[in-house]
Amino acid sequence: MNKGDETPLAAIKDEERLLLYCAQIEFTPKELDHFTELAFSKLNWNEILLAASRHALLPLLYNKIKIYQKALPTSTYSTLKDISLKNCAHCLLLTSSLIYILNRFQQEDIMAVPFKGPVLALSLYNNT
Repeated sequence: MNKGDETPLAAIKDEERLLLYCAQIEFTPKELDHFTELAFSKLNWNEILLAASRHALLPLLYNKIKIYQKALPTSTYSTLKDISLKNCAHCLLLTSSLIYILNRFQQEDIMAVPFKGPVLALSLYNNT
């Protein structure tokens, strides 16, 4: 990408900016204020949900936006919550399988070190 081809941050739509914030681990106080303003502004939540799904950000979106429940349309919040709960259940199932596999490796004296899934989530987001 040439330097002239870069999109200035100011040109990013509010819906896209909200998702960029959701991908961050922590907010500065100024970013938190801006995120709060965005959450309560008039946004196209269908567009946000589609983009979040496309970029696998739905769980992160829910985790960041759930404290602003009143800012979202009821159906949007319900959809996000439902998706997040299903994702959590799926992650627990996968984690259970990982533990089973690690135990089997240990029984056979095979050293294995997981580095994706819950290990990666915990190291990046302090959240599995």
